[in-house]
Amino acid sequence: MPILEKNYWLETVTTPPVQFRGDLPETIDVAIVGGGFCGLSAALALAKRGVSVAVLEAETFGWGASSRNGGMVLTGMKLPVPTLIKRYGREAVRKMYAASLETIDCVEQIVRDENINCNFSRCGHLEVACKQSHFDGYAESAALIQKGATPRLEKLLAFFPGLLTPVKITPVTLSAHGDLAVLSVEDSQAVNPLQPLPLADNPSNPGELVAVIGYPMGILGMVAKSPTAVYDRLAFRRDEVGAANELAALSLIRPSATYGHLGDVVGDKLIYDAPTAHGGSGGPVFNSLGQVIGINAAYIDGFSGGTIGISVEALQPLLEAAQNLPEQKKNMTTSRIQVAAQNLKP
Repeated sequence: MPILEKNYWLETVTTPPVQFRGDLPETIDVAIVGGGFCGLSAALALAKRGVSVAVLEAETFGWGASSRNGGMVLTGMKLPVPTLIKRYGREAVRKMYAASLETIDCVEQIVRDENINCNFSRCGHLEVACKQSHFDGYAESAALIQKGATPRLEKLLAFFPGLLTPVKITPVTLSAHGDLAVLSVEDSQAVNPLQPLPLADNPSNPGELVAVIGYPMGILGMVAKSPTAVYDRLAFRRDEVGAANELAALSLIRPSATYGHLGDVVGDKLIYDAPTAHGGSGGPVFNSLGQVIGINAAYIDGFSGGTIGISVEALQPLLEAAQNLPEQKKNMTTSRIQVAAQNLKP
C-alpha cells in the first residue's frame, strides 16, 4: 500500500500565498516568533486590543506541529492526574484541568468569530486502556477525580438593569435548608439609584395572582432577545462575563416577566404556574399588590404548573443572622438588608 509522505491537512486545502509587504517595521509592540496555532491566536488577540504585532515565521503559517496533528481538541493534560498531583499539588492540578476546558471554549469561539471552515464539532472522546498498567492508571485517576477538590468562590458579580458596569457582591449569610442567601453590595454608591422592593406583610394563599421577574436562560436569554447586530456578535460567545459586560454597556440587561396563579403553599415553598427556565432562579415573585412574596428557585421539568419559589418568611432567620454578625463583618451589610429586615418584622 503506497504511503503519502506529505502533510494531509495542507494537501487537502488550498493555501493562499503569503504576500510579504516590504521591510519589517522599525518598531513593534510585540514580535511573535512562530506562526502556528499559539503564535497566530496570540497575534489575533493582541491585534483586536489595538496592539501592533509582527509574526515571524521561517517557513509557512502552520508549517510545524500545528499542521501535523490529528485535528483533535481534547480535555486534560498529557501526564496522568496522579503524577501531576504529586508534582504540583491538588489545587494547582484543579486549575490546570479547568484551564484545559476553557481552551476548548476558546478554540470554538475563534472558529466561529473568524468563520473558519474546519468542521469543528463537540463530539466527545474515548480513552481506552491498551494494557493492565494503563487500566490501573485510569482507576487511580478516576478515584482522585471522584474525591474532588474543595470548591471556592472566586468572584461574584451582579448586573443590574440601567447600570453600565457590574458591581461586586459578597455572600453574608447562606441558608442551610433552602435556596436562599443574603448578599452584600460592596459598592453601595453604585446601586443607590435602585429602589428596594417591598416585602409582603402577610402570608400568601393558593389562588392568588403572581408575577415572576428574572432572567430565564441567563445571558443566553438576553442575547437571544437583543438587536440583530448584537445577537450576531454574541450568540456563540462562550465568555459569559464578557458578554454580560457588553450587554450592560448597551443597556440590554433587561429581565423578562411572566405571570400565573399560586397553586399551592407547602411550608416555605410556593408552587405557581408562572413559567420560568434555567437561569431564572433568584428573581422576585410578586403578588397583585406589587409586594414580594417569594424568591424564584426551581421548576419541575415537564410540568408547566410546577414552578417553585421560597417564601419571604424563610428570609427572616437569614436577615436576623446578618444583623447578628461580628462587628467587622456587619460593616459589609448595606441599608437594604436593614430595610428588608424591618419589612419582615410583624
